[in-house]
Amino acid sequence: MYIKVITWAFVILSGVLFYYNMKKERRTLFIGVNLFVFLIMLAFLAMLFVFSYSDIPFVYYFSILLVVGVILSVPIFIIWFVISLFTTGTKLVKREGVTISHLLSLGFGIALIIWIFIFPKLYSNIDNIILSSLFDFITFVFGYFLFVMVLFFVSSLLNLIPHLGKTYDYIIVLGSGLINNEVTPLLASRIEKGIEKHNKFNLEDHLVKVVFSGGQGHDEALPEGEAMANYAIDKGLEQKYIIRETRSKNTEENLCFSYELIKEDWMKRENQSEPEILVVTNNFHVFRALLIAKKLGIKCDGSGSKTKFYYWLNAIIREYIGVLYLQKKSHLLFLGLGFLKSLFQIIIEILVNRI
Repeated sequence: MYIKVITWAFVILSGVLFYYNMKKERRTLFIGVNLFVFLIMLAFLAMLFVFSYSDIPFVYYFSILLVVGVILSVPIFIIWFVISLFTTGTKLVKREGVTISHLLSLGFGIALIIWIFIFPKLYSNIDNIILSSLFDFITFVFGYFLFVMVLFFVSSLLNLIPHLGKTYDYIIVLGSGLINNEVTPLLASRIEKGIEKHNKFNLEDHLVKVVFSGGQGHDEALPEGEAMANYAIDKGLEQKYIIRETRSKNTEENLCFSYELIKEDWMKRENQSEPEILVVTNNFHVFRALLIAKKLGIKCDGSGSKTKFYYWLNAIIREYIGVLYLQKKSHLLFLGLGFLKSLFQIIIEILVNRI
């Protein structure tokens, strides 16, 4: 009886916490942890239903299906993920050419195969304490980064869910570079998404402006923000709704300089409240952009334009590496503790064997 009450309490608490964080601040990896805790508690509750209500066929079989579904979802996801890494990685290289960034999904797929199938066989044949501890540490590092990657994927998807009923005053469209001074298909998808969101939120009694953000590269004849604005005008967006940001060189500067222009424009409206801002970029880039915005103290939400899956999977791995670098101190501290544990284990084993 007490176990059921406690389980129900944890399910409700984790569910309420997840809902609260989704509404209040979802720009964190913790939102992924929050969701996992909620799902685990739901699965545990389903197991209790299996044992407690086995005499009620509907409840029993539904609970069995839920538990089996959760258990099978892990290996099915791993198999699908590994296959997707190889198929999309091969397709990307064929279409876009061979570069280090284009080989990320293939490289990670190979690393997963080695870790799952080859690494355990090598580990089972080791009888040296130092090598054994080294393999333990490598397993810990790979497992840790894999776990954080799953959290990153989940958190990225959760941050793409729109806030229902919310409107925005400004839309920042992030640049991604020009080719031959022309807007690329990737950048065009961002601009068109920004126009789509503008048309949705810009009403007769509510003005919404779009900030096109991007500076001028050394091989570009005009700033990216200008090229983006020109493209948007050709697509029907009126000049009076456009703000051009033409100094930035990266995502952090995109957000920082765009926010400065937004504050200047917002003051002209003589509005005392804080402006509601929506950041538009490709779906794989939204979460990292939001984390950078959070670091800069810019309150905003994100919206992502669609990206072809073969490109998305490789790009999301690249974004994950970018987030690791963004939060490198926390990750290095955790890995450092893992290394100290392995070192302490080696010292203890050596001392015990000598005695």
